[in-house]
Amino acid sequence: MGMAGIFEQLTRSKKQVLFMCQHIRPSGIKALELQAARKIVGEVFRAETEDVEEIIQARIAGLKGIY
Repeated sequence: MGMAGIFEQLTRSKKQVLFMCQHIRPSGIKALELQAARKIVGEVFRAETEDVEEIIQARIAGLKGIY
């Protein structure tokens, strides 16, 4: 497969992702963002899923104390 074929596949894939994202409700997008954030925190801090959840809950509790 040549470069033109690869570019065509990438373009098609991008269009499919954009199409799918257009049909996700805002609450679904927020859920996906939170899921991605959990994975990023886990990778950055090399933490297990349970630890990431504790980090997030502690942060939420800290923010509630501010307001």
